[in-house]
Amino acid sequence: TKFELIYKRFFPYIKDNTTIVALSNSKTITEILKFAARKKTNLHIYISESRPVNEGTIMAEHLALFGINTTIITEAMIPK
Repeated sequence: TKFELIYKRFFPYIKDNTTIVALSNSKTITEILKFAARKKTNLHIYISESRPVNEGTIMAEHLALFGINTTIITEAMIPK
């Protein structure tokens, strides 16, 4: 699939115990992280809630279904 092709390029950057910050909701990023979770352990994803509609919570819920550790944060909490 197209997600597998993208994942192959993304894979070298994800190690065990990786922490990733994501903004809002992205089908592509969600699918890549699901592939990564099958190969790597202890991924933790911080996802901005993306107010006012809170699209980030959608992505967090999808990732949690696959056992991926997620934390929803506000945009102000994103590290610089």
